[in-house]
Amino acid sequence: MVGNWFNAGLLSAIACLGTGCGGESKQPIYTAIVDAGSSGTRMYLYKVVPGSYPVVEHLLEQEYDAAENGIDEFINGQGGVTGDMGPDQVGPYVIGPLLNAIKPKLQALSVAPRDVLVEVLATAGMRTEEIRNGGSHTDENIAQFYDGIKTYITHQGFPVGDVRTTDGNSEEGKWSWINLNDKYRHAFTTQESPVGVVEVGGSSVQVTYPTHTTPAPGNHVYPVTIGGKIFFVFSKTYPGLGQDEARKAMRTAGYPDAYTGGTDCFPMGMTTAEDKGDLNIRVSPQTVLPVVKLRTAGGDATSAAYRFEACSNTFNSIIANTIESLGDPQIENSSGHFYGINSAFYAYETFGIHEGDISAELLAEKTQDMCADKSNFDLTKGFSRNQCASATYINALTYGPSGLFANAPDAFVKVVPTKSAGATVLSWTRGYLMNKHGQ
Repeated sequence: MVGNWFNAGLLSAIACLGTGCGGESKQPIYTAIVDAGSSGTRMYLYKVVPGSYPVVEHLLEQEYDAAENGIDEFINGQGGVTGDMGPDQVGPYVIGPLLNAIKPKLQALSVAPRDVLVEVLATAGMRTEEIRNGGSHTDENIAQFYDGIKTYITHQGFPVGDVRTTDGNSEEGKWSWINLNDKYRHAFTTQESPVGVVEVGGSSVQVTYPTHTTPAPGNHVYPVTIGGKIFFVFSKTYPGLGQDEARKAMRTAGYPDAYTGGTDCFPMGMTTAEDKGDLNIRVSPQTVLPVVKLRTAGGDATSAAYRFEACSNTFNSIIANTIESLGDPQIENSSGHFYGINSAFYAYETFGIHEGDISAELLAEKTQDMCADKSNFDLTKGFSRNQCASATYINALTYGPSGLFANAPDAFVKVVPTKSAGATVLSWTRGYLMNKHGQ
Protein backbone atom coordinates (compact mmCIF):
# COMPACT_ATOMS: atom_id res chain seq x y z
CA MET A 1 0.00 0.00 0.00
CA VAL A 2 2.86 2.35 0.75
CA GLY A 3 4.34 3.83 -2.42
CA ASN A 4 6.65 6.60 -3.51
CA TRP A 5 5.42 10.13 -2.96
CA PHE A 6 5.47 12.79 -5.63
CA ASN A 7 8.16 15.43 -5.06
CA ALA A 8 8.71 18.35 -7.41
CA GLY A 9 11.24 20.20 -5.27
CA LEU A 10 13.41 17.75 -3.34
CA LEU A 11 16.67 19.68 -3.76
CA SER A 12 15.02 22.90 -2.63
CA ALA A 13 13.51 21.17 0.39
CA ILE A 14 16.84 19.65 1.46
CA ALA A 15 18.60 22.99 1.06
CA CYS A 16 16.30 24.72 3.54
CA LEU A 17 16.10 21.98 6.19
CA GLY A 18 16.91 23.47 9.58
CA THR A 19 16.69 27.03 8.29
CA GLY A 20 12.95 27.50 8.15
CA CYS A 21 13.25 27.95 4.36
CA GLY A 22 13.86 31.66 4.66
CA GLY A 23 11.06 32.24 7.17
CA GLU A 24 13.30 34.07 9.69
CA SER A 25 13.36 37.24 7.59
CA LYS A 26 9.58 37.59 7.77
CA GLN A 27 7.70 39.45 10.49
CA PRO A 28 5.59 37.17 12.67
CA ILE A 29 1.84 37.16 12.18
CA TYR A 30 -0.45 36.60 15.15
CA THR A 31 -3.71 34.86 14.31
CA ALA A 32 -6.56 33.64 16.50
CA ILE A 33 -8.67 31.02 14.76
CA VAL A 34 -12.08 30.03 16.06
CA ASP A 35 -12.78 26.40 15.20
CA ALA A 36 -16.59 26.46 15.14
CA GLY A 37 -17.27 22.74 15.12
CA SER A 38 -20.47 20.73 15.14
CA SER A 39 -20.16 19.87 18.82
CA GLY A 40 -18.45 22.93 20.26
CA THR A 41 -16.31 26.02 19.71
CA ARG A 42 -12.60 26.41 20.44
CA MET A 43 -10.11 29.22 19.77
CA TYR A 44 -6.43 28.70 18.92
CA LEU A 45 -3.84 31.47 19.13
CA TYR A 46 -0.83 31.08 16.84
CA LYS A 47 2.34 32.93 15.97
CA VAL A 48 3.24 32.40 12.32
CA VAL A 49 6.49 33.14 10.54
CA PRO A 50 5.68 32.83 6.81
CA GLY A 51 8.02 31.00 4.48
CA SER A 52 8.25 28.09 2.08
CA TYR A 53 8.01 25.97 5.21
CA PRO A 54 6.12 28.30 7.58
CA VAL A 55 6.80 28.14 11.31
CA VAL A 56 3.45 27.92 13.09
CA GLU A 57 3.77 28.16 16.89
CA HIS A 58 0.85 27.17 19.10
CA LEU A 59 0.56 29.78 21.87
CA LEU A 60 -2.78 29.12 23.52
CA GLU A 61 -6.08 27.38 23.09
CA GLN A 62 -9.38 27.94 24.80
CA GLU A 63 -12.62 26.00 24.62
CA TYR A 64 -15.78 28.03 25.00
CA ASP A 65 -17.98 25.75 27.07
CA ALA A 66 -18.13 21.96 27.19
CA ALA A 67 -21.94 22.16 27.23
CA GLU A 68 -22.14 24.27 24.08
CA ASN A 69 -23.06 22.38 20.91
CA GLY A 70 -21.73 24.71 18.22
CA ILE A 71 -22.64 28.06 16.71
CA ASP A 72 -25.14 26.36 14.39
CA GLU A 73 -27.45 26.09 17.40
CA PHE A 74 -27.53 29.89 17.64
CA ILE A 75 -28.63 30.40 14.04
CA ASN A 76 -31.59 28.19 14.90
CA GLY A 77 -32.46 30.06 18.09
CA GLN A 78 -31.35 27.09 20.23
CA GLY A 79 -27.98 28.31 21.46
CA GLY A 80 -26.44 28.30 24.92
CA VAL A 81 -26.99 25.98 27.82
CA THR A 82 -30.60 27.20 28.02
CA GLY A 83 -31.22 26.25 24.39
CA ASP A 84 -33.03 29.46 23.49
CA MET A 85 -30.35 31.94 22.41
CA GLY A 86 -30.46 33.34 18.88
CA PRO A 87 -28.04 34.76 16.27
CA ASP A 88 -27.57 38.10 18.02
CA GLN A 89 -26.20 36.37 21.11
CA VAL A 90 -23.50 34.18 19.54
CA GLY A 91 -21.02 37.09 19.71
CA PRO A 92 -21.27 37.99 23.41
CA TYR A 93 -22.03 34.43 24.56
CA VAL A 94 -19.43 32.46 22.55
CA ILE A 95 -16.91 34.70 20.78
CA GLY A 96 -16.54 37.27 23.57
CA PRO A 97 -15.32 34.83 26.26
CA LEU A 98 -12.82 33.36 23.81
CA LEU A 99 -11.38 36.76 22.93
CA ASN A 100 -11.17 37.66 26.61
CA ALA A 101 -9.34 34.40 27.30
CA ILE A 102 -6.44 35.24 24.98
CA LYS A 103 -5.95 38.82 26.19
CA PRO A 104 -3.68 37.94 29.17
CA LYS A 105 -1.42 35.95 26.86
CA LEU A 106 -1.29 38.82 24.37
CA GLN A 107 -0.46 41.25 27.15
CA ALA A 108 2.38 39.00 28.32
CA LEU A 109 3.71 38.96 24.76
CA SER A 110 3.30 42.76 24.43
CA VAL A 111 1.00 42.17 21.46
CA ALA A 112 -1.95 44.53 21.06
CA PRO A 113 -5.39 43.18 20.02
CA ARG A 114 -5.19 45.35 16.87
CA ASP A 115 -2.23 43.21 15.79
CA VAL A 116 -4.07 39.87 16.06
CA LEU A 117 -6.17 38.74 13.13
CA VAL A 118 -9.28 36.84 14.24
CA GLU A 119 -10.87 34.32 11.91
CA VAL A 120 -13.96 32.17 12.48
CA LEU A 121 -14.09 29.03 10.35
CA ALA A 122 -17.06 26.72 10.78
CA THR A 123 -17.20 23.07 9.81
CA ALA A 124 -19.87 20.41 9.31
CA GLY A 125 -22.40 21.77 11.80
CA MET A 126 -22.85 24.95 9.78
CA ARG A 127 -22.63 23.10 6.45
CA THR A 128 -25.69 21.09 7.38
CA GLU A 129 -27.64 24.33 7.99
CA GLU A 130 -27.44 25.20 4.28
CA ILE A 131 -30.49 24.42 2.16
CA ARG A 132 -28.28 22.63 -0.37
CA ASN A 133 -27.24 20.21 2.39
CA GLY A 134 -30.72 19.60 3.76
CA GLY A 135 -30.82 22.54 6.18
CA SER A 136 -33.30 25.40 6.35
CA HIS A 137 -31.11 28.49 5.85
CA THR A 138 -30.41 30.38 2.64
CA ASP A 139 -27.00 31.74 1.70
CA GLU A 140 -28.30 35.19 2.63
CA ASN A 141 -29.40 33.99 6.09
CA ILE A 142 -25.99 32.51 6.76
CA ALA A 143 -24.14 35.56 5.42
CA GLN A 144 -26.14 37.80 7.77
CA PHE A 145 -25.29 35.50 10.68
CA TYR A 146 -21.59 35.73 9.88
CA ASP A 147 -21.79 39.52 9.38
CA GLY A 148 -23.05 39.80 12.95
CA ILE A 149 -20.04 37.85 14.19
CA LYS A 150 -17.66 40.05 12.16
CA THR A 151 -19.18 43.20 13.60
CA TYR A 152 -18.87 41.87 17.14
CA ILE A 153 -15.17 40.99 16.70
CA THR A 154 -14.41 44.41 15.24
CA HIS A 155 -16.12 46.13 18.16
CA GLN A 156 -13.82 44.21 20.53
CA GLY A 157 -10.80 45.90 18.94
CA PHE A 158 -9.54 43.00 16.81
CA PRO A 159 -9.13 42.99 13.03
CA VAL A 160 -11.27 40.33 11.41
CA GLY A 161 -10.33 37.97 8.58
CA ASP A 162 -12.42 35.14 7.17
CA VAL A 163 -15.70 34.38 8.93
CA ARG A 164 -17.35 31.62 6.95
CA THR A 165 -18.13 27.94 6.53
CA THR A 166 -15.24 25.87 5.24
CA ASP A 167 -15.38 23.36 2.43
CA GLY A 168 -14.98 19.85 3.77
CA ASN A 169 -13.31 18.54 0.64
CA SER A 170 -10.79 21.10 -0.57
CA GLU A 171 -10.18 22.69 2.83
CA GLU A 172 -10.90 20.96 6.15
CA GLY A 173 -9.76 17.48 5.17
CA LYS A 174 -6.72 18.80 3.34
CA TRP A 175 -5.74 21.04 6.27
CA SER A 176 -5.97 18.11 8.72
CA TRP A 177 -3.83 16.04 6.37
CA ILE A 178 -1.18 18.79 6.25
CA ASN A 179 -0.98 19.12 10.01
CA LEU A 180 -0.86 15.38 10.73
CA ASN A 181 1.80 14.71 8.13
CA ASP A 182 3.88 17.59 9.45
CA LYS A 183 3.58 16.55 13.12
CA TYR A 184 3.68 12.77 12.88
CA ARG A 185 5.52 12.16 9.60
CA HIS A 186 7.67 15.30 9.07
CA ALA A 187 6.77 14.85 5.44
CA PHE A 188 7.59 18.46 4.47
CA THR A 189 11.03 18.63 6.09
CA THR A 190 12.41 15.10 5.66
CA GLN A 191 12.20 12.27 3.17
CA GLU A 192 9.49 10.48 5.21
CA SER A 193 6.52 9.60 3.03
CA PRO A 194 3.05 10.94 3.98
CA VAL A 195 0.10 8.86 5.12
CA GLY A 196 -3.64 9.06 4.61
CA VAL A 197 -6.02 10.28 7.30
CA VAL A 198 -9.47 9.15 8.42
CA GLU A 199 -10.85 11.99 10.51
CA VAL A 200 -14.11 11.20 12.30
CA GLY A 201 -15.86 14.25 13.72
CA GLY A 202 -19.29 14.74 15.20
CA SER A 203 -21.16 15.45 11.96
CA SER A 204 -18.86 14.30 9.17
CA VAL A 205 -15.93 12.12 8.18
CA GLN A 206 -13.01 13.33 6.08
CA VAL A 207 -10.98 10.81 4.08
CA THR A 208 -7.71 12.29 2.81
CA TYR A 209 -4.67 10.60 1.30
CA PRO A 210 -1.63 11.17 -0.94
CA THR A 211 -2.09 9.97 -4.47
CA HIS A 212 -0.41 9.92 -7.87
CA THR A 213 -3.71 10.93 -9.49
CA THR A 214 -3.44 14.34 -11.16
CA PRO A 215 -5.87 17.04 -9.97
CA ALA A 216 -8.81 17.51 -12.32
CA PRO A 217 -12.27 19.10 -12.00
CA GLY A 218 -14.52 16.94 -9.88
CA ASN A 219 -12.02 14.26 -8.84
CA HIS A 220 -11.39 15.69 -5.34
CA VAL A 221 -7.63 15.76 -5.83
CA TYR A 222 -5.84 18.96 -4.79
CA PRO A 223 -2.22 20.12 -4.89
CA VAL A 224 -0.38 20.88 -1.64
CA THR A 225 2.90 22.80 -1.80
CA ILE A 226 4.89 23.22 1.42
CA GLY A 227 8.62 23.22 2.08
CA GLY A 228 9.44 23.11 -1.62
CA LYS A 229 7.53 19.84 -2.03
CA ILE A 230 4.41 19.24 -4.07
CA PHE A 231 1.94 16.52 -3.17
CA PHE A 232 -1.32 15.56 -4.83
CA VAL A 233 -3.93 14.87 -2.17
CA PHE A 234 -7.37 13.27 -2.48
CA SER A 235 -9.78 14.76 0.06
CA LYS A 236 -13.48 14.10 0.43
CA THR A 237 -15.98 14.80 3.21
CA TYR A 238 -18.92 12.59 4.14
CA PRO A 239 -21.66 14.54 5.94
CA GLY A 240 -23.77 12.33 8.17
CA LEU A 241 -20.98 9.85 8.87
CA GLY A 242 -19.70 11.73 11.89
CA GLN A 243 -19.96 9.81 15.13
CA ASP A 244 -22.85 11.85 16.60
CA GLU A 245 -24.90 11.92 13.39
CA ALA A 246 -24.40 8.19 12.84
CA ARG A 247 -25.53 7.48 16.40
CA LYS A 248 -28.66 9.59 15.89
CA ALA A 249 -29.43 7.71 12.68
CA MET A 250 -28.89 4.42 14.52
CA ARG A 251 -31.23 5.45 17.33
CA THR A 252 -34.09 6.15 14.92
CA ALA A 253 -33.58 3.16 12.62
CA GLY A 254 -37.02 1.69 11.93
CA TYR A 255 -38.91 4.93 12.62
CA PRO A 256 -41.88 5.25 12.94
CA ASP A 257 -43.02 1.65 13.30
CA ALA A 258 -40.34 -0.20 15.20
CA TYR A 259 -37.60 2.08 16.40
CA THR A 260 -36.29 1.35 19.90
CA GLY A 261 -33.71 4.03 20.58
CA GLY A 262 -30.84 1.71 19.72
CA THR A 263 -31.19 -0.87 22.48
CA ASP A 264 -28.73 -3.16 20.64
CA CYS A 265 -25.93 -0.57 20.78
CA PHE A 266 -25.66 0.38 24.45
CA PRO A 267 -24.04 -1.56 27.32
CA MET A 268 -25.94 -4.55 28.61
CA GLY A 269 -28.40 -3.56 31.32
CA MET A 270 -28.29 0.22 30.83
CA THR A 271 -31.81 1.52 31.51
CA THR A 272 -33.94 4.22 29.94
CA ALA A 273 -33.49 6.28 33.11
CA GLU A 274 -29.68 6.08 32.73
CA ASP A 275 -29.86 7.14 29.08
CA LYS A 276 -29.75 10.92 28.53
CA GLY A 277 -30.68 10.32 24.91
CA ASP A 278 -29.92 12.30 21.76
CA LEU A 279 -31.63 15.60 21.04
CA ASN A 280 -33.37 17.22 18.08
CA ILE A 281 -33.22 14.38 15.57
CA ARG A 282 -34.80 15.15 12.21
CA VAL A 283 -36.45 12.02 10.83
CA SER A 284 -38.31 13.80 8.01
CA PRO A 285 -38.57 17.38 6.70
CA GLN A 286 -41.65 17.83 8.87
CA THR A 287 -40.71 15.83 11.95
CA VAL A 288 -38.05 16.49 14.58
CA LEU A 289 -37.92 14.18 17.60
CA PRO A 290 -36.81 16.37 20.54
CA VAL A 291 -35.36 13.47 22.55
CA VAL A 292 -34.72 9.84 21.62
CA LYS A 293 -33.94 7.39 24.43
CA LEU A 294 -33.96 3.63 24.92
CA ARG A 295 -37.49 2.26 24.52
CA THR A 296 -39.45 -0.79 23.45
CA ALA A 297 -41.05 -0.87 20.02
CA GLY A 298 -44.26 0.17 21.77
CA GLY A 299 -42.61 3.15 23.43
CA ASP A 300 -42.17 1.84 26.98
CA ALA A 301 -39.05 2.24 29.13
CA THR A 302 -36.62 -0.64 28.78
CA SER A 303 -32.98 -1.64 29.19
CA ALA A 304 -30.27 -2.19 26.61
CA ALA A 305 -29.25 -5.66 25.48
CA TYR A 306 -25.99 -5.07 23.63
CA ARG A 307 -25.62 -7.22 20.52
CA PHE A 308 -22.52 -6.59 18.45
CA GLU A 309 -23.85 -8.10 15.22
CA ALA A 310 -27.25 -6.38 15.34
CA CYS A 311 -25.71 -3.02 16.22
CA SER A 312 -23.08 -3.41 13.51
CA ASN A 313 -25.73 -4.25 10.93
CA THR A 314 -27.59 -1.02 11.67
CA PHE A 315 -24.42 1.03 11.26
CA ASN A 316 -23.40 -0.94 8.15
CA SER A 317 -26.65 0.08 6.48
CA ILE A 318 -26.13 3.76 7.35
CA ILE A 319 -22.56 3.67 6.04
CA ALA A 320 -23.50 1.83 2.84
CA ASN A 321 -26.30 4.26 2.01
CA THR A 322 -24.11 7.31 2.61
CA ILE A 323 -21.14 6.09 0.59
CA GLU A 324 -23.41 4.94 -2.24
CA SER A 325 -24.92 8.42 -2.31
CA LEU A 326 -21.70 10.43 -2.02
CA GLY A 327 -19.19 8.16 -3.74
CA ASP A 328 -16.50 5.62 -2.83
CA PRO A 329 -13.27 7.31 -1.63
CA GLN A 330 -11.27 4.58 -3.43
CA ILE A 331 -8.60 4.20 -0.79
CA GLU A 332 -6.76 1.81 -3.09
CA ASN A 333 -5.47 4.94 -4.88
CA SER A 334 -3.57 6.03 -1.77
CA SER A 335 0.22 5.92 -1.91
CA GLY A 336 0.39 5.56 1.88
CA HIS A 337 -1.11 3.71 4.82
CA PHE A 338 -3.80 5.40 6.94
CA TYR A 339 -3.95 6.88 10.44
CA GLY A 340 -7.21 7.47 12.32
CA ILE A 341 -7.81 10.62 14.36
CA ASN A 342 -10.43 12.30 16.55
CA SER A 343 -13.33 9.89 17.23
CA ALA A 344 -11.45 7.09 15.47
CA PHE A 345 -8.69 7.52 18.07
CA TYR A 346 -11.00 7.88 21.08
CA ALA A 347 -12.82 4.62 20.30
CA TYR A 348 -9.53 2.81 20.88
CA GLU A 349 -8.13 5.08 23.59
CA THR A 350 -11.04 4.70 26.01
CA PHE A 351 -10.55 0.92 25.93
CA GLY A 352 -6.79 1.27 26.37
CA ILE A 353 -5.91 -0.26 23.01
CA HIS A 354 -4.71 2.87 21.21
CA GLU A 355 -0.97 2.29 21.35
CA GLY A 356 0.83 0.34 18.67
CA ASP A 357 -0.53 -1.12 15.48
CA ILE A 358 -4.18 -2.05 15.11
CA SER A 359 -6.04 -4.87 13.39
CA ALA A 360 -9.47 -5.77 12.10
CA GLU A 361 -10.12 -7.89 15.20
CA LEU A 362 -8.77 -5.69 18.00
CA LEU A 363 -11.59 -3.18 18.50
CA ALA A 364 -14.39 -5.65 17.78
CA GLU A 365 -13.17 -8.13 20.40
CA LYS A 366 -12.63 -5.49 23.08
CA THR A 367 -16.02 -3.88 22.42
CA GLN A 368 -17.91 -7.15 22.78
CA ASP A 369 -16.06 -7.97 25.99
CA MET A 370 -16.65 -4.57 27.64
CA CYS A 371 -20.23 -3.99 26.50
CA ALA A 372 -21.48 -7.23 28.03
CA ASP A 373 -21.85 -5.44 31.38
CA LYS A 374 -22.88 -1.84 32.06
CA SER A 375 -20.73 -1.77 35.21
CA ASN A 376 -17.72 -1.31 32.91
CA PHE A 377 -18.92 2.23 32.16
CA ASP A 378 -19.54 5.42 34.12
CA LEU A 379 -23.11 6.08 33.00
CA THR A 380 -23.07 9.57 34.50
CA LYS A 381 -20.79 10.69 31.67
CA GLY A 382 -22.04 11.18 28.14
CA PHE A 383 -19.03 9.77 26.31
CA SER A 384 -18.95 6.71 28.53
CA ARG A 385 -22.67 6.07 28.00
CA ASN A 386 -22.11 6.19 24.26
CA GLN A 387 -18.88 4.21 24.20
CA CYS A 388 -20.39 0.93 23.02
CA ALA A 389 -22.25 2.65 20.21
CA SER A 390 -19.16 4.68 19.28
CA ALA A 391 -16.74 1.74 19.22
CA THR A 392 -19.15 -0.44 17.26
CA TYR A 393 -19.62 2.38 14.77
CA ILE A 394 -15.90 3.04 14.29
CA ASN A 395 -15.36 -0.68 13.75
CA ALA A 396 -18.13 -0.75 11.12
CA LEU A 397 -16.84 2.41 9.45
CA THR A 398 -13.37 0.99 9.08
CA TYR A 399 -13.76 -2.80 8.78
CA GLY A 400 -17.46 -3.51 8.16
CA PRO A 401 -18.72 -4.87 4.82
CA SER A 402 -19.27 -1.31 3.56
CA GLY A 403 -16.41 0.15 5.60
CA LEU A 404 -13.51 2.12 4.22
CA PHE A 405 -11.02 -0.72 4.63
CA ALA A 406 -13.29 -3.71 4.03
CA ASN A 407 -11.13 -4.83 1.10
CA ALA A 408 -7.80 -3.65 2.47
CA PRO A 409 -7.80 -4.04 6.29
CA ASP A 410 -4.02 -3.82 6.51
CA ALA A 411 -4.08 -0.29 5.10
CA PHE A 412 -5.43 1.11 8.39
CA VAL A 413 -2.41 0.86 10.68
CA LYS A 414 -2.61 3.33 13.55
CA VAL A 415 -4.71 5.76 15.57
CA VAL A 416 -2.97 8.87 16.90
CA PRO A 417 -3.94 11.41 19.58
CA THR A 418 -4.86 15.02 18.98
CA LYS A 419 -3.27 16.18 22.25
CA SER A 420 0.17 15.96 23.79
CA ALA A 421 1.00 17.26 27.28
CA GLY A 422 -2.42 18.88 27.46
CA ALA A 423 -2.06 20.90 24.26
CA THR A 424 -3.66 20.15 20.91
CA VAL A 425 -1.13 19.01 18.32
CA LEU A 426 -3.59 17.85 15.68
CA SER A 427 -5.95 20.56 14.48
CA TRP A 428 -6.93 21.55 10.98
CA THR A 429 -6.44 25.16 12.16
CA ARG A 430 -2.67 24.71 12.12
CA GLY A 431 -2.83 23.01 8.72
CA TYR A 432 -4.89 25.97 7.50
CA LEU A 433 -2.13 28.39 8.50
CA MET A 434 0.61 26.24 7.00
CA ASN A 435 -1.31 26.13 3.74
CA LYS A 436 -2.06 29.87 3.85
CA HIS A 437 1.44 31.08 4.71
CA GLY A 438 3.51 28.42 2.98
CA GLN A 439 2.68 29.29 -0.60
